Amino acid sequence: MMDMIPNLIYIKIDHINNVDIQSTIRYMMKNIDRNCNKHLRLSCIHLPTVDYELLKKLKKIIENEELTLDYSIKCVNACIYLQWK
Repeated sequence: MMDMIPNLIYIKIDHINNVDIQSTIRYMMKNIDRNCNKHLRLSCIHLPTVDYELLKKLKKIIENEELTLDYSIKCVNACIYLQWK
């Protein structure tokens, strides 16, 4: 999908159920540069439930796999906002 819209800056995904959010974030972050989409800098993913443990797991994946060095991640109203430079 990301290679079809190379100038995409923001992506919002609403109501994903039964999806491995960790794998989704990993895939998206790994493929930004490969697919020539250097403009994408923010994702918003709405989940039925978000907790602090999920945010910790996502941070660990991003840092351990060095997906990006400069990022912020937060949860607001059941949405995970991930922003990077």
